[in-house]
Amino acid sequence: MRIDAIFFVTVFSLKFRFVLMDFYSSIFTLTKLSENESKLISALQRFIAEQEVEGQSIDGFLKEFLKTTEKIAEDAKPIHSPIDAFHLLKRWVDDWQKCFDIALCSECTIDEPEIEFNSSRSIIESRLGGWPQRSDLDATVEAIFRLWDVYEFDLRDFLHGKIFKNNMPWKSVELLKERAKEEPENKRLQNDFKYFESRANSILDNVTVLEKPNTNIIMIIPTTRIFYEEDMIRKYKTLCRRIMKSHRHLSRLFCFYKTTDIPIFRVKAELANIKPNIYLFHDVISDNEVDYLRNTSSEKMTRSTILEDLSKGTMKVAENRISMTAWLSDIQYPILKRITSRVKMITGLETEYKERFSNTEQYQVVNYGVGGMYRPHLDALFEAASKSSGPDTNESGERIATVMFYLSDVMYGGATVFPNVKARVSVKKGSAAFWYNTHLDGEVDTRMCHAGCPVLVGSKWVSNKWIRENGQLFKKPCGLKHHLQDTKL
Repeated sequence: MRIDAIFFVTVFSLKFRFVLMDFYSSIFTLTKLSENESKLISALQRFIAEQEVEGQSIDGFLKEFLKTTEKIAEDAKPIHSPIDAFHLLKRWVDDWQKCFDIALCSECTIDEPEIEFNSSRSIIESRLGGWPQRSDLDATVEAIFRLWDVYEFDLRDFLHGKIFKNNMPWKSVELLKERAKEEPENKRLQNDFKYFESRANSILDNVTVLEKPNTNIIMIIPTTRIFYEEDMIRKYKTLCRRIMKSHRHLSRLFCFYKTTDIPIFRVKAELANIKPNIYLFHDVISDNEVDYLRNTSSEKMTRSTILEDLSKGTMKVAENRISMTAWLSDIQYPILKRITSRVKMITGLETEYKERFSNTEQYQVVNYGVGGMYRPHLDALFEAASKSSGPDTNESGERIATVMFYLSDVMYGGATVFPNVKARVSVKKGSAAFWYNTHLDGEVDTRMCHAGCPVLVGSKWVSNKWIRENGQLFKKPCGLKHHLQDTKL
């Protein structure tokens, strides 16, 4: 019986052990993790009960951990805070793993209760597509320090759930030891700070990646579109915290009702920047459509990528973009055609999605992770326009315009910022930001370099619809002079 059981347990473990995913890169996946923890708790309850019936001694850690997690499950709430995400991942990576190690120790007799307990893990692991790894926990800690770096809050208060009580300049992570000394009886706090302390050196190395090369000349890191420049990074961080425009510039911005291709239909529009014009259209996507995009994409999510090489059009996962992405086409999901038609009506551009020579790309739906962000970049593809795309758009030309739908509200953080023009667009569910990526003569407009600020508290969902050059001949004719401003929306 013991040999058969060991083989059974080993098969289940090997079958799923190598299925990995970056849980930290999407709040949606962390929410699934939280929802499935109740099933692990039930499995542990059954295991302990069966052991007690058989007269087996129960390890003290299992009893204490079950008591703690039952209380957590009773007070369960959505995973919106990076600290909540940290504690969740720490339980899965350290505590739950210890539970399975205790139940399946090499000296233990493995009978039905042990087999059932391990099979519960295997089923959940299969359902989730993997099991959280140490890298998820490390990345979450790095995210917390990245948030600290950008938003300049008091990190010690933040770890206790207080945000923006006091500003705190960049200091050594060694200050965290002070709180641990102040509360020696708080075991969870002690364990957390020990972990943070052990990660200090690597975290500090990683978080300072934003501190860029020592130069004031804007440059593109070899063959990518990610910008690193001292003044830009400074503006990026500042814009994430607050508005940078003067009162005089702000006084020129206004709201209005924009006419569309249908005379009786007008859109609530907000001018977020002038020269170049950046618009925010309000109430342009319904709650039902938002739910459809989020629900349909949720099972298709994979880690977001960036262009690795412009000349080859290759993509890669990078830590300057923390999110998960899914792509939805109008053809596969016809209900999306209604939204696409609305984009045409509002922008005046051709937006029909086709399998060849498409006017637009598929809908890109994105959910950001712990401290999720996308550092300064351009949407324009340059020479990669014909290499990084599929057959639907590889002959459709440049991304001339971006429509970014906001599919959720965010409690703190997550703004879309444009460092070169000091513009800032806050996240508002049901709204859509719009801007052109090229000048009238077709050249890429580098002023439109933008970034997604780190999400401090909340879950940020967006959907991008990129409009290509193809089909715009009579809708947006090219201009002969580079400096001319676009008079169309």
